[in-house]
Amino acid sequence: MHAQPPKAHTKLVAAILVAALIIVAAVLASSHFGTRAIITTTQTIITTGLTTTAISASQPNSSTTRITTSTLFSSVGNGSALVMDSADGLGLGLQFALGSDGSYTITVEESNLLNSVNNVTLYDDWAFQKSSLNPANPCGPSTPIPVGFAILQGNYGQDNYTAGQALTLYDPNDVYLCGSLGFVNSSEIYSFQPLSEDFLFPLGSGSPYHGPAAVTFTTNGCWVGGQQNGAAAFQPFSPGVYTIVGADEWGEYAILHFEVTG
Repeated sequence: MHAQPPKAHTKLVAAILVAALIIVAAVLASSHFGTRAIITTTQTIITTGLTTTAISASQPNSSTTRITTSTLFSSVGNGSALVMDSADGLGLGLQFALGSDGSYTITVEESNLLNSVNNVTLYDDWAFQKSSLNPANPCGPSTPIPVGFAILQGNYGQDNYTAGQALTLYDPNDVYLCGSLGFVNSSEIYSFQPLSEDFLFPLGSGSPYHGPAAVTFTTNGCWVGGQQNGAAAFQPFSPGVYTIVGADEWGEYAILHFEVTG
């Protein structure tokens, strides 16, 4: 089965994210803005015969604190992670869900955690190789969508995820023309709506881009081969542990794991 085109968010995923955002908003309300406080969590919906391991890590000499819970999920599981940034008032969400046909639907999105309009300057500081963060093509995140994700084969964590090689989720046999979307006489500011993933970019443009800061993609495997090795071929995920890395252009990232059991 070939990779499927992006699908709309499911009600389940939306409900999980809304609940998480409410909790994070409460934490942010008691935080001092200007101090970066990043929290990563994962939630197990279904597990089957696998071990769940919690990992906590902090950087006492830094203004950043990261708490990570890493869970191995069976091939009949769902997961979610949320990273909040009190400096920007944004939250990076990452979710995956297994479909009845064995495919995985992955969603990464950026949301405004404030109950007011949030104007944030474009930063272009990706925590993973930018060209690997678009599942639909090799051009990197689609301008001006400020998020993307990659799937790595293997069990990677926050200390070594950048060493992982992103799997090819798009068909490399196709031809892709990469370019950038330009805006004349405009700012480089994203304007997020209150408590929403909807944004305008750039602020001040007569015809700004308007839409959700989100990417959703469904697949049950990846493409292998191509280039000097002949035509690429699609193959289902082989048994083993996989790591999903979601990232935004402000340098934040979230990590989830799933396991294919055959």
